[in-house]
Amino acid sequence: MNIEKELLKIIKKIDGKVLFIGYDDNKINKAILNNDNITMCDIFSVHKSTKKNKGEFDGKTSREIVLRKINKEYKKKYLDYVFCDIEVVKKEINYFIKNSLYLSNNKIYLYGSTDDYSVNTIKERYKKYNLDINVIKKDRQYIIEITNKNKYNSLKSNIYLYLYNTVDFINKLIDSTGDVMTR
Repeated sequence: MNIEKELLKIIKKIDGKVLFIGYDDNKINKAILNNDNITMCDIFSVHKSTKKNKGEFDGKTSREIVLRKINKEYKKKYLDYVFCDIEVVKKEINYFIKNSLYLSNNKIYLYGSTDDYSVNTIKERYKKYNLDINVIKKDRQYIIEITNKNKYNSLKSNIYLYLYNTVDFINKLIDSTGDVMTR
């Protein structure tokens, strides 16, 4: 897979605290162990998760992913990098976007095989926060790189984004009811 090679290149360059959501592969685990600059890494697979500190892989602590409460799990433990499979967070993408911005200090990587529509909607939702977004496309697979260094989280911006998301939800609701009525 081309996307695996790109992820391995990225993992070799990173340092600090890392969070993986939705991907558990032996090549990735070996790359994390070989990178001495990674101080902490948590890997959440699709159904169960294992908390893994650098150098010791024990599966004693396992729990399911709850994306709505992931911010509480990592409260005040700011992570440097967040890697996430798009297919895992597709249903709860609004919660993930908001929480990933609070969790990550450096970069967020979303990857997976998805259509152009999903990539464009994710880009639009992150552009609300005035972040730099870069898309790497390999065949039908994508890596979306979001640079989160100059984020702005304040009460005014959160109220604005809450209102923006509410209007966005109302527009989607009107569109879906219009689609149902035309059938």
